[in-house]
Amino acid sequence: MYAYYNENSKEFLDRFTADPRLQLQVLEGFLRYSRESRGIFKTVDENRELLMCLQKRAPDLLEKCPWIDGWIAGTDIFLVDLMILFGLEREQPGGPCFPRPWPGKFPAADLYGYDIAASIRNLSTRLAQDETDKKHGHPVDRTKL
Repeated sequence: MYAYYNENSKEFLDRFTADPRLQLQVLEGFLRYSRESRGIFKTVDENRELLMCLQKRAPDLLEKCPWIDGWIAGTDIFLVDLMILFGLEREQPGGPCFPRPWPGKFPAADLYGYDIAASIRNLSTRLAQDETDKKHGHPVDRTKL
């Protein structure tokens, strides 16, 4: 399944799946330092660069298929929301122009953080329901979180 999987990996995965704090630390480190130590910032920048490339080299495609801007915006919103969720949105590892500003027509910046609040509300409701289910002896299904 994993190219570098071995017994040490199994021990780590066992610890990892049992410790939510470790999961958050690993995820934050991955978001911050993957992709040549530029992490999620690099991915956000490349996503925006892709849209700029389409705007410059294929404006007719964007005119005929305006939803492409929205698709790329959706990815941008998701990635920026991850940055916000982990408190990384104020970091600029490549300087004040990295990642570059959102270049599209879709109002992506208006939606940053919106899904986070909805997700937190949904998760809080689900966790409260789990507690109620536990009290009444019903099984808790964590696969639906």
